[in-house]
Amino acid sequence: MSAGGTARTPDPRLAELARTSRDFNFLYDHLVRLVAYGAAAESHVFTDPNTSLLKSRQFGEALAAGSLGSFLTMSSMRMSSLHSFSSAFRMC
Repeated sequence: MSAGGTARTPDPRLAELARTSRDFNFLYDHLVRLVAYGAAAESHVFTDPNTSLLKSRQFGEALAAGSLGSFLTMSSMRMSSLHSFSSAFRMC
């Protein structure tokens, strides 16, 4: 969903790239940016190795950023739970 609440239409070129990718097409419904980078790297590997390397790097950076965001969210939830737990014991 976009900021206005309407569903974004997928880029037809990206949809085609994802459809033809054997390695990244399963990500299309969940992580479109990873599909874009991964499928582009895969499609350029023999014709333009430099572009493929760049897209592989972008894929890794996007994957790491997503993982870090998930980790930080989980860590803050854990810290909040620990704080609530320790506050409950101080009241006793």
